[in-house]
Amino acid sequence: MQLDYAGVLAQMRAKPALFRLKSFPSLDAAEADRRLAAHRFLTDYAAHFVHSRYVGGALPRLPFFDNSFDLVLCAHLLFLYMARFDFEWHVAACRELARVSAGEVRIHPVCGADGRPCSKLGALRRELKASGIESEVERLDYEFFVGSGSMLVLRKESA
Repeated sequence: MQLDYAGVLAQMRAKPALFRLKSFPSLDAAEADRRLAAHRFLTDYAAHFVHSRYVGGALPRLPFFDNSFDLVLCAHLLFLYMARFDFEWHVAACRELARVSAGEVRIHPVCGADGRPCSKLGALRRELKASGIESEVERLDYEFFVGSGSMLVLRKESA
């Protein structure tokens, strides 16, 4: 894990213009915050994995019943990897996230790794609408890297 941190920090330092430090005073502070979050997660995971607190799964099919969660969060996956997964995969993944949600789904960020807005967002939202899933793009105060200042919020249409 130490090598992962070093590699990520080296990439961040090599491209400082890609980052917005509104929430952190420096890249070092951002990296320290990420280390702390990883430590908290790994400590909790080690303590609670045996109690089934963590369940493995992969989009676009999750091992949960319909409406299992009040809030579903998806961070740093869908739009950052638009080139790795095709459009149909993204539609199926969003439908699946909405299926397991009893409330709303929040997907962040709504841009590619280059900070540019997702070019297929409009088409994705139309596909979701046709499936009974409302969507809106909400601006955020938080923007760690260029273009990441918004999220896509999904909600199933009321019956």
